[in-house]
Amino acid sequence: MTKDIVSITLKKNKNTCRINFSNGEEIEVHYDLVLKHALSKGKKLSQDEYDLLIADNMLLLGKQKAYNYASYAPRTQKQIVDKLKLLGYTDEINEKIIAFLINFNLIDDEKYANAYISTKLKTKAVSKAKLKRDLYAKGVATDEIDKAIEQNYEEELSLDMALKATEKKMRLIQNKKPEKQIPSLVNFLVGQGFSWDTIRQVLEQMKTEDEGETTLF
Repeated sequence: MTKDIVSITLKKNKNTCRINFSNGEEIEVHYDLVLKHALSKGKKLSQDEYDLLIADNMLLLGKQKAYNYASYAPRTQKQIVDKLKLLGYTDEINEKIIAFLINFNLIDDEKYANAYISTKLKTKAVSKAKLKRDLYAKGVATDEIDKAIEQNYEEELSLDMALKATEKKMRLIQNKKPEKQIPSLVNFLVGQGFSWDTIRQVLEQMKTEDEGETTLF
């Protein structure tokens, strides 16, 4: 069974063409594919040729969408694949699109991890553990996360970040009863991924000379 082309109309945006077939079917494909497949009025397409045209068009549109998505803001490979799946693209097409983006240096999870950590450290008091959780959720490989952490997060930063987080949290809970402030702070710091050792150091710095030694853990 063949599909006979009865007309090809270039749309106003100059990027796509509307193709009408003798059976009443109508499709839109990118102008480049009209040239690639040598399409013209009166040409008969076999089912295989038609399927290839549709597949090529989906791939081209997918590349355009993925390129725009990846160039608008840094993305991990997982984020791009998840976006493509939401748009309905198949795994086979997704693999080709990812290869296309890698070729244009628009996907680099290691670079993404370094930039992500650097930005977070400038804008927020954050723990190593939380950075690791966030990057893992974005699809960055464990070894790439560890490498980025090692390069950007010096050991002494843990206490500094925890103290900054503490300062902010204490302003929020200052109206709580004194006996509830420390447990609330500890729960907060634990939730933010700070280690027990770092939390102990924070509490030690918070103690005043007239406070007695209290076992908190």
